Amino acid sequence: MAQTDSIFGAEPDRVKKLLAVGAEAHDMASEEPAPPTASIGALMEKPGTCTGRYKLLRVLGEGGMGIVYLAQQQEPVKREVALKVIKPGMDSKRVIARFEAEQQALALMEHPHVARVHDAGLTPSGRPYFVMEHVKGVPITEYCDKHRLTVEERLRLFLHVCEAIQHAHQKGIIHRDIKPSNILVTIEDEEATPKVIDFGVARAISQSLTERTLHTEQGQLVGTPEYMSPEQIDLSNQDIDTRTDVYSLGILLYELIAGILPFDPQTLREHGIDGARKIICEEDPQTPSTRLSRTSIEELTKSVQRRRTSLRQLQWRLRSDLDWIALKAIEKDRIRRYASAGELAADIHRHLNHEPVTAGRPSMAYKARKFVRRNRALVTGLAAVLVVLLAGIIVSLAFAARTERARKEATAVADFLQEVFGAIDAWNQGSRQVSIKEILDAASETVSDQFGDMPLQEASIRKTLGSLYSGVAEFREAERHLMRSLEIFTRELGREDPQTVEVMDQLGRLYWVWWRYQEAESYLSEALQGKRRRLGSDHPDTLDTMAWLGWTYSALGRAKEAESLLAEAYETARRTLGESDRTTLECMCRYGGALLLRGRYAEAQRVLHDALELSQEALIPINPSLAYHTALLGRLYSRQGRYQEAEELLGRAFTASRDAWGAHSGGTFHCVAALAENYARQGRIAEAEALMLNALQRGERMDGPRPEIAVQTLPYLGFFYLWQKRYDDAERCVSESLRASLDSHGEDHPITFLNRIALGMVYREQGRYDQAETQLTKAVESILHFPGNQSIRTADAMHQLAALCQKQGKFAEAEELHLGVLKIRRNLLVENHPHTLGTIRGLIALYTAWDKPQEARKWFSELETAYANQSAAHQYARARGTVDYDPATEAYTLAASPLAPWALEKELNFSYPEPTSEMWHVCDDLQLSYKKLHGDGSITAKIESIEPAHYGTQAGVMIRNTLDSTAPHASIVITPSGEAAFQCRTVELGATHSTKCSINSVELPHWVRLTRKDNRFTAQRSSDGVDWQTVQDESSDRASSIEISMDETVHIGLAVTSGNPTNSAQVRITHVTVTGLVTPDGPFAQSNGIGLLEVSSTTSR
Repeated sequence: MAQTDSIFGAEPDRVKKLLAVGAEAHDMASEEPAPPTASIGALMEKPGTCTGRYKLLRVLGEGGMGIVYLAQQQEPVKREVALKVIKPGMDSKRVIARFEAEQQALALMEHPHVARVHDAGLTPSGRPYFVMEHVKGVPITEYCDKHRLTVEERLRLFLHVCEAIQHAHQKGIIHRDIKPSNILVTIEDEEATPKVIDFGVARAISQSLTERTLHTEQGQLVGTPEYMSPEQIDLSNQDIDTRTDVYSLGILLYELIAGILPFDPQTLREHGIDGARKIICEEDPQTPSTRLSRTSIEELTKSVQRRRTSLRQLQWRLRSDLDWIALKAIEKDRIRRYASAGELAADIHRHLNHEPVTAGRPSMAYKARKFVRRNRALVTGLAAVLVVLLAGIIVSLAFAARTERARKEATAVADFLQEVFGAIDAWNQGSRQVSIKEILDAASETVSDQFGDMPLQEASIRKTLGSLYSGVAEFREAERHLMRSLEIFTRELGREDPQTVEVMDQLGRLYWVWWRYQEAESYLSEALQGKRRRLGSDHPDTLDTMAWLGWTYSALGRAKEAESLLAEAYETARRTLGESDRTTLECMCRYGGALLLRGRYAEAQRVLHDALELSQEALIPINPSLAYHTALLGRLYSRQGRYQEAEELLGRAFTASRDAWGAHSGGTFHCVAALAENYARQGRIAEAEALMLNALQRGERMDGPRPEIAVQTLPYLGFFYLWQKRYDDAERCVSESLRASLDSHGEDHPITFLNRIALGMVYREQGRYDQAETQLTKAVESILHFPGNQSIRTADAMHQLAALCQKQGKFAEAEELHLGVLKIRRNLLVENHPHTLGTIRGLIALYTAWDKPQEARKWFSELETAYANQSAAHQYARARGTVDYDPATEAYTLAASPLAPWALEKELNFSYPEPTSEMWHVCDDLQLSYKKLHGDGSITAKIESIEPAHYGTQAGVMIRNTLDSTAPHASIVITPSGEAAFQCRTVELGATHSTKCSINSVELPHWVRLTRKDNRFTAQRSSDGVDWQTVQDESSDRASSIEISMDETVHIGLAVTSGNPTNSAQVRITHVTVTGLVTPDGPFAQSNGIGLLEVSSTTSR
């Protein structure tokens, strides 16, 4: 330290001397620099020279106040470092004080994404320097563009930056110069790692870094204008806090996702500091998606290519969440920004996890408040707002013939009123949050008094209030106002008047959202007749009502009527309005949904896919209808094993539904349930449950314990638990929902019907047959009371009751119900629909249990023919499974073929899953690598790994009588969700029964063993191959040991099933041992696909 003082490890008197540099900088308003002691060239360090124990190698770059060198540290360790020295000519006392602040700020921080400080001191010429980690990286924007990172990859990188800034804020440090060049991305452990550098303008928020820091920066611009917050660029404002960095992070986020800045840098510089200040402080930035769409073709192309996407996909990705997150971060009013970098990061996490974000479109109430501030003479306070709104409606209705100016004023007031009434967010009055319902309630109380002698105005206002109450899910109030409006319009104008017809249309839509489909059908049918008479069948309003009515037929299960009406609406809209018109796309989506209901999957997939593509090309945001049908397509993709595509679609549907209906609505929870189902199909059970519970809890936090939340959301959660055989949890959810539904809607309501079906299924699986019969019988009776009762829903209810009767031994009653279900499904659904085939399978199981083998065989022959025809018609080719054996490790790798076409058995819209998810019912579909076992014996194996294609992927060991798909068998298998299951079919063509341990109770690798002794088959499992236990099912009395009559010689081996209609699963199995007389010797050499479709054997390698 002969030439240089170092802060770190220096003696106290040296530290005092260093900190005394510029101690007289008490008047920071002056810009007087420190007097020069030599020429600039003499002061400037040159590469090759030494500063203390550091040899300068080359200049890395220059900032506003410093020069950064690459230097070689000589002692006590040799390493390359970055050494920053104050730039010659800038060593005023104020800058020196700021530099000292930087030294201490960096010394306080220790974070993997903050460049570490090593040392600091004075050069021989008396200028401060500090030594920090040399980050061999490039600016974050340059790295992202060079490596063509997707939007999601950019967001995950940005999260690390937020963590680093949050760490600094917690240490009391504000960066105040966040920009791409101060965030370098380097590679550590083969991963991209961003590092925040240059806290050169850091400022303490909770402590004084130096005495001089308290006096700095008045009147001088510090930072980069493009990334500066309004309060930072306002030179008169000294009140800078952490939200200044949040603003700069928001600008960086904007640039990362869109490839463009909210304010053009060249424009900012051309206008000078005053012009830049005016732009940043006063001009509202556009959303990233809007700004991107209005840039040049060249810039658009670059942005799209650098994000490995298309323009349509990028626009869709940015809309809503990311647009709102970016705008909230760069709000001019910092009170409306994120309070911290951590809050910003939390919202990005929510977006990535498909959860509601705290950011949102600027609310109508917020816009209304701005209107009030601009027009205080016109509107003062909430009471005045209501009066003005009501008066505005009267003026617009009664005085439309007045002057142009008066009409414009009336329109402006009415628009403002509509914004306030349309606000779902809080209306902030002082410290109290006033809900939109309170505003509507207050307005409702004045209607009769204000307009008692003006019936048409009253009807018009009640129509508006009804629509707004419906928008905030206050359905009873909405119904009251709309009914009163309909009554007045009918009395004053007649039933066929356009205004009367419009109210009927609104009532129909209200009842649809309220799940009261019968009433919805009645009003929509009458409204459609009225519009056809007045407007004609080709008018967009007529087509819109046709689409709603067709959607109602779908909800009622009247599949043929739905398809017919929606096909007419779609074809007419396409012919008259064009393929990309919004109404055409609405009709197209609902037509696709009707095709799904009918079981015409290929057509439905094409129509829905084309509708979404066209809506993207037309840049039409997803509305509630598109959201619903986007979710349908996502669920279809999920059931085809196209999980990533499904997740993208379902995430998009969730966002749109949440924005349109609210985070706690039934439509939104439908999307959440579909996302959870997509997770569950991949074996991600814990994530699926967490997603559903979080959505339910958020809804309850938002609106309290409202009946609608239980009614609309709990059935989904109940069915999820039912699918997992968590019967107690399922009963709790469904019972609560049923009580709420009965209180809110009564017996004859679709959600009551759905809950009775679910509760009956729970009781049936628990063996509580009398209670199950009560619930299922009530469900069937209620659906039979509906007009058009020969619907898909009727068949669904009868199907569940038939399964119960079969379990109770009431075979004649079960037969009558099964045959009734078959008749309805054959009439309403396409030929060989999976549900129709499922009914035939139910008949086979019934006749087998009833000891009527000839009847069972007759229906099985029909099933074989149907499957063969369906496979040929849909070009489903069963991929051949394989088995590979590695002699060195004695390990088997089995690849299972996809399922046959009947895998898409679960209904895709109004439905409920079957309570059993065994892959083998009355016929099997699996890959078996086998030998022959003569007499008693056992097979033991260690399941090392499973690469699942589906939540239904299963791998284990099996003994079966023959290779026929309907043969008796026993097996013990492991699933991706951590279950061990003992599955068996005791008789030819009988149903497969399963005994399972709880989900997540098994971790791979895991051992399984199946033993045959005197035709008793016993299943065991073990975590170590030493201590064995039987497979237990706490929710069932089924045993893990059972008598099955099989031939002396049977097939024994390794079994795996994909569980997916399109993708293969792969498993690795080791330590396979077989006891007893087994042929042939050596490894398992034969492999067969077991199923109704014939598959040739494959040879192992």
